[in-house]
Amino acid sequence: VFYRRSTRLLSWQPPQRVLPLVLIPLLFVYLLVTGDAVSTRRAFALAGIGSLLLWWRYPVNPLHLLAAVALIFLLYNPLLLWSASWQLSFCGAAGILLWRPWWQHPHIMGLPWTGLRYLIQIFLVSLAATLATLPLVLFNFHLFAPAALVANLVCVPIVTLVALPIGFVGLFLFPLWSQAAALLFRCSGFFLEQLYQFSL
Repeated sequence: VFYRRSTRLLSWQPPQRVLPLVLIPLLFVYLLVTGDAVSTRRAFALAGIGSLLLWWRYPVNPLHLLAAVALIFLLYNPLLLWSASWQLSFCGAAGILLWRPWWQHPHIMGLPWTGLRYLIQIFLVSLAATLATLPLVLFNFHLFAPAALVANLVCVPIVTLVALPIGFVGLFLFPLWSQAAALLFRCSGFFLEQLYQFSL
């Protein structure tokens, strides 16, 4: 809001080019807090490189960018090729990008009710990632859980919109007010426990 009200900033750069760069430090903190998993590293690398390319006004096909990041990961650690987490992370992301026309179809984007559009997009994104990773899941774990498609309709909104924000507020509040932070952690844990029971 502050950026859009500043004539000087708007004349310098549009907010769409600046905001991704501003978010990179926050995403790096998230990467460290969440344990530096392969999937989080992949998401951070894509966000960082994508932000720089957007700043330089250099358009790149998202699939080409994903393939470049995958190659960088393998050049750094070739053994990642045999890691199930690396395989599933990049294959799932590729599936979502390949089937992006499904969940960005004009008939879906034009729905008047935002909540319904959000649920349909969650289902289609989960379906795309599930289909793309299905061969690798069967190869590595010898099982398939179709119920995950339905469970994601409940789990994804609650985790992303409720449990995760509450936990992050508690994390940043902990050095200043540990009692309130502990209450927020318990609240976030309650939602996660309910989701766990729901998924059983």
